[in-house]
Amino acid sequence: MKTRIALLGGILLLATMEAQAGAVIVAANADASTLDHAQVQQIFMAKANKVGSANAVLVYQKPGAPTRVAFDDKVLGKPGPQLTGYWSKLIFTGRAKAPLEEATDAGVVAKVASTPGAIGYVDDAAVDASVKVVFNF
Repeated sequence: MKTRIALLGGILLLATMEAQAGAVIVAANADASTLDHAQVQQIFMAKANKVGSANAVLVYQKPGAPTRVAFDDKVLGKPGPQLTGYWSKLIFTGRAKAPLEEATDAGVVAKVASTPGAIGYVDDAAVDASVKVVFNF
């Protein structure tokens, strides 16, 4: 009986993890269009610094947020601690400025909508008319 309950719990956990769908967003009036997986990786790893014609302003979610965990895994292919080390090195050497961080999807949407060149990621359900989706994950 305990094995069945544990198995059912594992299946539910996997289903929940798979249900996490996200969107990379820019301001609704940004000139950026659809981005592919490689372009999103380059932007969020500070290897490319433009979103359309604007200088990129990265908006990450706080470490541990479900959307960030999904984004780090599905898009960047690196767990949170690895990304923290990566960014620490970039910032320390002066090759990049620290990304902005917001605690919630709503915070990311508001920051992206109001900051020229901003790009962030949110759960699909958080997308509204103030932003547009350039990549889905």
